[in-house]
Amino acid sequence: MREFDKICLVVLLCYVYTAHGKEPSSLGYDADHVSYFFRTYAPDKSLQVGFTAGCSWYAATPVRPDDFRNGRSLTPAMNHFHAGVSSEKNFLNMRLALTVGLYYSQLNTYLLGWPDYKGVVYIVDREDNEMVHYTSVSNVRTVSSYVSIPIEVSCAPVNKPTFGLYLKGSVMANINVHTTASLMLDKQNIPEHSQTWLLSYFKGEESFSLSAAAWAGLRWGEYDSPNFRIEVGLPFMPVNNDVIYLHSAWGVAARMSLYVPLFFFYN
Repeated sequence: MREFDKICLVVLLCYVYTAHGKEPSSLGYDADHVSYFFRTYAPDKSLQVGFTAGCSWYAATPVRPDDFRNGRSLTPAMNHFHAGVSSEKNFLNMRLALTVGLYYSQLNTYLLGWPDYKGVVYIVDREDNEMVHYTSVSNVRTVSSYVSIPIEVSCAPVNKPTFGLYLKGSVMANINVHTTASLMLDKQNIPEHSQTWLLSYFKGEESFSLSAAAWAGLRWGEYDSPNFRIEVGLPFMPVNNDVIYLHSAWGVAARMSLYVPLFFFYN
């Protein structure tokens, strides 16, 4: 009988140890719900939503300098503003990123330089075998509005938790939605059809263009919280760099962005 009691006592002690002798954290969610939830729910910070604004400045020359009496000495300029939203997907431990977006952009051209674009230039109004007639135009400026779709790829050689340095290449497709030209004419000395032709000459007929840039950027802030970016770059137009009546060259660009992890909007 004593042997039986000893066996029962051992079984009872084993049961007590099994029920109460383990660490509380091993009991899962019921015993340690805070740590359990933290371990099982990790928000996806690889998806970032960005709000961006920037500008590119280009050097430019007339596409047809012979149309101007002083075309060889003109110093026209162009600038391209853009602002909009973008979506960024990160890969390889946040070192590689692919970005697409939707921007509103505006291309401004100045025949006589920027910011002091006021002045007078003489343009060929009409010509034949015997005569070339010039008309004076002044304060020539155009404004073109676009819906722009950027595609960007970036790589971060320095990628600390709260700071990063990255290099980026971007291409932006620009779809023209409206173009206006402003200039001053001596309307009393030229016929109406010449006035219409001059406006169409400076407005152009292009409806689509491509712009590209190589960027270097800095990031402040962690990826799992709002983080700020600033970038400087070298913009160019890789295919059709004849925009309206100007031929664009290399330029300089700068922009600022605020990126927020996507889970901020649904967490």
